[in-house]
Amino acid sequence: MATGSDGPALGCSWHTPETASGSTDLVEYGGISVGVSRDPEYTEESMQPLGWNVENARVASAGAWALKVGGGYDPAEQLDVTGVQVVRDGVVVVLTSGGVALQDVPQLASLTNKWALDAGVWVLELMD
Repeated sequence: MATGSDGPALGCSWHTPETASGSTDLVEYGGISVGVSRDPEYTEESMQPLGWNVENARVASAGAWALKVGGGYDPAEQLDVTGVQVVRDGVVVVLTSGGVALQDVPQLASLTNKWALDAGVWVLELMD
């Protein structure tokens, strides 16, 4: 837990067993990170000119909006280092994943962009 510019912020990360063990199988080095912070000025309208916003019915039904930094959202692609963000009422949930060399990590293949959007909504719902 930390204090961001607009209040409490939380960040967590999980690493593959190979990352923690010192294995020489570098292709398996990686992890996933989740961050939650508050930024009331971070709005859907402010992000629209960048073209990064993601249309997703599950996110919208939760009263939230989402974006994929850099654009090019593909729900089936493995979550990567730019991640996805799910935002509601100024609460920003960021999910990222990747390898030590910014590669896709085979063990993390099931962690897709769609999975991350759903996980972001779950985090927001836990906060209700």
